[in-house]
Amino acid sequence: MCFVAVAEGDLETLKRMHTEQAADLHTGDAEEGDTPFGVACRFGHLEMAQWMVEQGVAMDARNNLGDTALHEASLNGHLPVVEWLLTKLPASLCDAPTSEGMTPICYASLQGHVPVIECLAAAGSSLTHTNGQGHGLMHLACSNGKLEAAKKLRALGVTGDSTDLQERTPLHIAAGASHVGVSRWLVEDFGQSVDAADDSGSTPLHFACASGDVTVAEWLLDAGANAAVTNSDGNTPMHYASQAGVEKLVRALLPKAGVDLACKNADGDTPMLLACFNGHVDMCTLLVELGQPLDAVNSAGCSGLLQVMDG
Repeated sequence: MCFVAVAEGDLETLKRMHTEQAADLHTGDAEEGDTPFGVACRFGHLEMAQWMVEQGVAMDARNNLGDTALHEASLNGHLPVVEWLLTKLPASLCDAPTSEGMTPICYASLQGHVPVIECLAAAGSSLTHTNGQGHGLMHLACSNGKLEAAKKLRALGVTGDSTDLQERTPLHIAAGASHVGVSRWLVEDFGQSVDAADDSGSTPLHFACASGDVTVAEWLLDAGANAAVTNSDGNTPMHYASQAGVEKLVRALLPKAGVDLACKNADGDTPMLLACFNGHVDMCTLLVELGQPLDAVNSAGCSGLLQVMDG
């Protein structure tokens, strides 16, 4: 009941429960370790959080994932709570990482909370911190399509050409997440390469095709992306488009220089085989109409025809 009152911002009920010793303000819940104070900040209940501090709660308590109240408020964009916490907490907590390496400004960037980003940056939060995946603030904003946050980060001096642990740029992440507006901005205004390769040789076009996103893929192609590039597994964008079963995507790739429907990846799979293995009958029909054999086999002798017949 204590956590219900906190989540709902029912301060009077919480005060009554505290007086009756029916509310433990200091202990985290058994499941996730969330404290009432952290939950109050998560939901933006500033007056309640201030009252809890008067009762002696620990402002720097963490839940099981390492989230502090400042993480909670930053993630959810509660600027008044963030501003108040920054006046009370040690400066070191500005950049306290969670178990996944997320700082408060990482969360604010991920969710696109521009005023919170500005506030935390002014308080000295690191603009170069990377999380456990090597994602910087620009990666995080772009992964969620938060264009205004990305623009603000750029204005604050955050670069857009950094790579994560897999050598992926923010453009890789944005293209794979179907964010065409952010992808366009990264290329046109930030100068990112449409053909940047990650540690597996995959480009943003590989990512867009793997996700089946026609809009981003078409824009990348119009921007000059190489449609025939292969990654370290021998997969081309056409392999991924066929595997995704998106006919419009395949047709967008077909006229581009170097595109080969018969191209085999490292396993000997053609786009036709990948379409068959993933049960895309309509895609198989299209590829047959385009001259691809249905009875081809890969390096292991696996036949797409058997897959289609089994389906």
